[in-house]
Amino acid sequence: MVDYELVLIFSSKGEESNQKELTKKISQTIKSAKGSDIKVDVWGAKEFAYPIAKQTQGLYLQFNFSLEPKNIVDLEKKLKSYPEILRYLLIKKDKRKEK
Repeated sequence: MVDYELVLIFSSKGEESNQKELTKKISQTIKSAKGSDIKVDVWGAKEFAYPIAKQTQGLYLQFNFSLEPKNIVDLEKKLKSYPEILRYLLIKKDKRKEK
Protein backbone atom coordinates (compact mmCIF):
# COMPACT_ATOMS: atom_id res chain seq x y z
CA MET A 1 0.00 0.00 0.00
CA VAL A 2 1.18 3.47 -0.89
CA ASP A 3 0.04 6.72 0.74
CA TYR A 4 -1.61 9.30 -1.50
CA GLU A 5 -2.94 12.82 -1.13
CA LEU A 6 -5.89 14.01 -3.23
CA VAL A 7 -6.93 17.66 -3.36
CA LEU A 8 -10.26 18.40 -5.03
CA ILE A 9 -11.99 21.61 -6.02
CA PHE A 10 -15.78 21.29 -6.09
CA SER A 11 -18.15 23.79 -7.58
CA SER A 12 -19.25 26.09 -4.75
CA LYS A 13 -22.70 26.63 -6.28
CA GLY A 14 -24.12 23.63 -4.41
CA GLU A 15 -25.56 23.77 -0.93
CA GLU A 16 -23.61 22.54 2.10
CA SER A 17 -25.67 19.34 2.29
CA ASN A 18 -24.86 18.63 -1.37
CA GLN A 19 -21.16 19.13 -0.63
CA LYS A 20 -21.37 16.61 2.23
CA GLU A 21 -22.93 14.11 -0.17
CA LEU A 22 -20.09 14.71 -2.63
CA THR A 23 -17.54 14.13 0.14
CA LYS A 24 -19.21 10.81 0.97
CA LYS A 25 -19.35 9.95 -2.72
CA ILE A 26 -15.58 10.52 -3.15
CA SER A 27 -14.84 8.52 0.02
CA GLN A 28 -16.94 5.65 -1.34
CA THR A 29 -15.10 5.90 -4.67
CA ILE A 30 -11.76 5.56 -2.86
CA LYS A 31 -13.10 2.60 -0.84
CA SER A 32 -14.39 0.91 -4.00
CA ALA A 33 -10.86 1.18 -5.43
CA LYS A 34 -9.75 -0.75 -2.31
CA GLY A 35 -8.37 2.31 -0.54
CA SER A 36 -8.00 2.47 3.23
CA ASP A 37 -7.13 4.90 6.06
CA ILE A 38 -9.19 7.69 4.46
CA LYS A 39 -8.91 11.06 6.18
CA VAL A 40 -10.80 14.14 4.93
CA ASP A 41 -9.84 17.74 5.60
CA VAL A 42 -12.23 20.48 4.42
CA TRP A 43 -10.30 23.63 3.51
CA GLY A 44 -13.49 25.58 2.73
CA ALA A 45 -14.46 27.93 -0.07
CA LYS A 46 -11.71 30.01 -1.65
CA GLU A 47 -11.51 32.56 -4.48
CA PHE A 48 -9.71 31.51 -7.67
CA ALA A 49 -6.91 33.55 -9.21
CA TYR A 50 -8.71 33.13 -12.55
CA PRO A 51 -12.14 31.73 -13.52
CA ILE A 52 -12.48 27.97 -13.90
CA ALA A 53 -15.53 26.82 -15.88
CA LYS A 54 -16.97 30.35 -15.54
CA GLN A 55 -16.75 30.19 -11.72
CA THR A 56 -14.72 32.43 -9.45
CA GLN A 57 -14.64 30.32 -6.28
CA GLY A 58 -14.78 26.70 -5.22
CA LEU A 59 -14.76 24.37 -2.23
CA TYR A 60 -11.39 22.75 -1.51
CA LEU A 61 -11.12 19.30 0.07
CA GLN A 62 -8.09 17.18 0.92
CA PHE A 63 -8.20 13.38 1.14
CA ASN A 64 -5.32 11.31 2.55
CA PHE A 65 -5.51 7.56 1.97
CA SER A 66 -3.59 4.36 1.23
CA LEU A 67 -4.07 2.48 -2.03
CA GLU A 68 -2.38 -0.10 -4.21
CA PRO A 69 -0.65 1.65 -7.15
CA LYS A 70 -2.38 -0.61 -9.69
CA ASN A 71 -5.79 0.84 -8.64
CA ILE A 72 -4.85 4.49 -9.28
CA VAL A 73 -5.89 4.43 -12.95
CA ASP A 74 -9.41 3.26 -12.06
CA LEU A 75 -9.70 5.90 -9.34
CA GLU A 76 -8.67 8.69 -11.72
CA LYS A 77 -11.18 7.53 -14.35
CA LYS A 78 -13.96 7.73 -11.77
CA LEU A 79 -12.84 11.18 -10.58
CA LYS A 80 -12.93 12.48 -14.16
CA SER A 81 -16.52 11.29 -14.52
CA TYR A 82 -17.89 13.57 -11.75
CA PRO A 83 -19.10 16.89 -13.24
CA GLU A 84 -19.02 18.58 -9.80
CA ILE A 85 -15.22 18.34 -9.65
CA LEU A 86 -13.62 21.37 -11.28
CA ARG A 87 -10.00 20.30 -10.68
CA TYR A 88 -8.12 17.63 -8.77
CA LEU A 89 -4.52 16.81 -7.93
CA LEU A 90 -3.46 13.31 -6.90
CA ILE A 91 0.07 12.88 -5.58
CA LYS A 92 2.03 10.06 -4.01
CA LYS A 93 3.39 10.95 -0.60
CA ASP A 94 7.12 10.70 -0.03
CA LYS A 95 7.99 8.60 3.00
CA ARG A 96 11.50 9.96 3.36
CA LYS A 97 11.95 11.95 6.53
CA GLU A 98 13.10 15.53 6.25
CA LYS A 99 16.20 16.40 8.22
